[in-house]
Amino acid sequence: MRAYIKYIGILDNSNNIHGISLDEGLNIITGRSSTGKSAVINIFDYCMGATRNNVPRGVISNNAKLYFLVLNVNDKFITLAREAKKNSRGFFKFESGAMPLSLYNNEYFTQEYFIHLEEYIREIGSVFGLTISDIDTTDQDTQKSKKGHPSVRNMMSFMLQHQNLIANNQALFYRFDDSERRERVIEEFKIFLGLVDQTYFILMQKVDAIKNQIRRIERSISSFNQQLQCHIPYLDEQREQYLAITGQELFPNTTSEQILHTPALYRDKIIEYVPQINLESTSYQQTYEHLRLQHNELMGEKRDLVLKLSDINSSIRTIQAYREKMSRVKPVTHAYKQTSCCPFCGKPSDSTQNAENSLTKAINWLNKELRETPSLFKSYLPKREELKDKINSIDIQIKDIARRIAAIKEINIRLQKNRSLEEQSTVILSNVQNELLWVISEQENDWESKKNDYLKEKDQIESYIKDHYNLHERMQEIAESINSSMNAIAPLFAFEYSPIKLEFDLQRFELYCIMDNEKVYLSSMGSGANWLYSHICLFLSLLKLFISENKCVIPPILFIDQPSQVYFPVQNDMNIEFNAIALKGGVNADEDLQQVSNLYSQILKFIDEIYNQYGVKPQIIISDHADHLQLDGYEFEAYVKARWRHESDGLIDITKVFNEDE
Repeated sequence: MRAYIKYIGILDNSNNIHGISLDEGLNIITGRSSTGKSAVINIFDYCMGATRNNVPRGVISNNAKLYFLVLNVNDKFITLAREAKKNSRGFFKFESGAMPLSLYNNEYFTQEYFIHLEEYIREIGSVFGLTISDIDTTDQDTQKSKKGHPSVRNMMSFMLQHQNLIANNQALFYRFDDSERRERVIEEFKIFLGLVDQTYFILMQKVDAIKNQIRRIERSISSFNQQLQCHIPYLDEQREQYLAITGQELFPNTTSEQILHTPALYRDKIIEYVPQINLESTSYQQTYEHLRLQHNELMGEKRDLVLKLSDINSSIRTIQAYREKMSRVKPVTHAYKQTSCCPFCGKPSDSTQNAENSLTKAINWLNKELRETPSLFKSYLPKREELKDKINSIDIQIKDIARRIAAIKEINIRLQKNRSLEEQSTVILSNVQNELLWVISEQENDWESKKNDYLKEKDQIESYIKDHYNLHERMQEIAESINSSMNAIAPLFAFEYSPIKLEFDLQRFELYCIMDNEKVYLSSMGSGANWLYSHICLFLSLLKLFISENKCVIPPILFIDQPSQVYFPVQNDMNIEFNAIALKGGVNADEDLQQVSNLYSQILKFIDEIYNQYGVKPQIIISDHADHLQLDGYEFEAYVKARWRHESDGLIDITKVFNEDE
């Protein structure tokens, strides 16, 4: 893409026009502090859709009515403008060619070309070729907010290097202190480079939708299997009652689980089933006695557990009481030592030593008890909870056995009410058949087959995405390209480390160098000069990348604000002409001046190399207080677009302002 800024301007409250004209390649704005050099970058950002107007308070903000920007994008001119006091809309207009700066007056900025800010930002993006409308690839189950459409606002991180950023060792990119914006910029980087398009995201959305369907099917399968396990005990009971009623087993030598897993087979069998009552059978009695035996065993087990629980509760109460008593006893650290002698002969006596030893043993025992009592108390608590859980489980089993016993007794009650055994067995067969029909109806959904179909479709789409976009490999190539460019540029600057090997992490957007086979991140890379050159190497490499990628939509425009501050900190009382010796003094001033000059020379050489290789000149706009530099093979003056050294100089021409009191 060929794109550059033609004009950056201001329409003041008296309808006077102030501004600067720029070209492709290097553009230098130099001068004193507080003349508007740094404001240029903020005006560009605001005209490119920033929500807030961050133009510094002062002469410019006090007099500005409107800020405007004229862009040339592939030989088409676009005028962008924002009102200083109204940030909810923007002016957007195409022009057939560039007009003189003086014609961008109050009559030019008519209301009909002002549009809402959101639409304004979207139109700017479309000018650069950013036409993707939806990049959301998140399914609804994750409950994440939608990503929406990529924004030209996220391109600003690649175009702006403010004064507080260009030599920063903690940050590389504009607005990366906002974690959400940082994630969006990283996510949209592949979009800006043209590695993916709207079709890619449509396919990714299809993949997410299929994954969502697969998860639903898996939940359905899991739910069905859980329900199936719950139906096994019910079928066991029905077969148990059938045996008690008829004296014959229903589907002998077969488990209820097997029956439910092959429902169609047993449905066919049960249709032909004719109940045969064996009047000689004692199955009724045997089933009843078996259940009673189970009931009694469970009751015995429960009582045993209840007694154990009672013992543990008693032990806990005893320990609690003992602990309360012991808590009132202060730990004793030592026995009082005293040497004694016989009152008659005057010889030393060991009686006190023996008493001391006994007392020491008692003290050690007491302290041990004080230490161990809390842990002993805690050791009983898990055992108590374990016994409670076992008792609760047995209570559930006892209730289930009691219900089954009642069901067996109910057979006789129904007989006494003139409901025959044949009739009762027929009801049981009907219940079993209903169970089998339920399983068959669930199996008709054929979840596994549907899941396999979705998996096959997902694999086909993912294979297409890999073949046509090859995103992983392309991102690796991009990373290698950036690293190669940085390490070709780095030796041209005075890094403290030599040789230096820079690498850029495309996953995290972090810069580091390799030293002794270890990663040394920017924050640990020494002086301000290292930080400055690291930023310069990375952003020049990114410019080259943007131009080399044919589908890239990021315009090759880069603002660099005050790069010489590393060597010559900005001073408000700077001389009219930039003088390194006067500003800094000493022998090192010349050396520092050479490094600043080299920085400009290498940037110019970089621009020429890119132009010779790709036929496009990146536009680099440097705002700086450095001036009259001696460059290697270039004339500094040829690239100066504005010089504001005198008291009335600046982005706002004070002589044009009617209200000179401000």
